[in-house]
Amino acid sequence: LQLTADSPKHPALAKMTDLLAMGIANVVNFIRPYQLILTGDLLHADAWRDGLINKIQGYTLAELASRMNIAHWVPPTRDQAHTAAWPALAYLYASTWPAAVISRNTANLKIE
Repeated sequence: LQLTADSPKHPALAKMTDLLAMGIANVVNFIRPYQLILTGDLLHADAWRDGLINKIQGYTLAELASRMNIAHWVPPTRDQAHTAAWPALAYLYASTWPAAVISRNTANLKIE
């Protein structure tokens, strides 16, 4: 999928983004996590990613949205399910892991 700056305006992609955000927000509203880490190849598209995050926050209960951190991470390997857990685990278990790294405004998190 080739995304451009105008891609988020395409009706089909906008509908898919809306449904995806609604689904993620429903899970967030149910399990009430402290942080949400999004991962995947589409996250390289800044406009789409920012729109998705805004929609997730819009569908999330206000109390949860105000305290939940949303980060995105493009993992260095193709095994995304495994590698997506590393930023959260590093945040929990490494006292030197900077809390500021896990935030909505983080461009790319990389574990070296």
